[in-house]
Amino acid sequence: MLRQSVWMDDGGWWWQRVVLGVWMLMTMVLTRSYEGNLMSLLAVRHLPQPYQTLRDVVDDPSVVMVWHKQGAPIQSVMDATSGIFNEVKASEEQGRLLVLPLIEYPTILDKVVNQRIAIIDYVRITRATRSRHFSLTGRCDFYIGQENIMAHPVAMISQKDSPLIPSLNARITSMTEAGLYDYWNNEGIANYSACERVPTKITISSSLSLRQCWAMLVVLTGGLAVGLLTLSVEVVLAGILRH
Repeated sequence: MLRQSVWMDDGGWWWQRVVLGVWMLMTMVLTRSYEGNLMSLLAVRHLPQPYQTLRDVVDDPSVVMVWHKQGAPIQSVMDATSGIFNEVKASEEQGRLLVLPLIEYPTILDKVVNQRIAIIDYVRITRATRSRHFSLTGRCDFYIGQENIMAHPVAMISQKDSPLIPSLNARITSMTEAGLYDYWNNEGIANYSACERVPTKITISSSLSLRQCWAMLVVLTGGLAVGLLTLSVEVVLAGILRH
């Protein structure tokens, strides 16, 4: 293959060049594959979002759940006798259930970053807490799970059998269907949409270091060592055969 002068017997040693060609092809493929995987790993960083449902949080024994003190959700947990809310109540014995007033949510945000803590509350409250953190730091360190575990109905209270009720219902329904309530609700939160779509993959630029390329150096050193060992064995065997 390298146009070397190789002596061949009648039986033929053509398979030597075939083996050499296959080895070079395999080496090139593995090298390109390793290079591509290494660059992809260094250039793209994955941001995991493992907790999307209450079940995900409950099943992880390392997560501490924070609930709103004197809120409707925690009351449903305390009244539960079965189901996942009952499992949440049982986790209090393991020290995984933390009940705090709303005003103390900002004080635990650093613990949410450094530890496994999940705030479970109405989406308006969690969104306001996340937006406030973004306003102070400029970072999107938090995400909101996809599951809604409890409905949060909002209504206006009026006197029973009041003639104003049909008119109020019609206008509230029209306003809700037009999306005005959600619009006004979100506009009342500063930077409410800043972290709505946090990317799960980000591209970074970083230089290679010896720590990142240790596998490549190990393969290179190992190949050179095996080649040197093979050469030494061939020299020794050639000397033995001559004698």
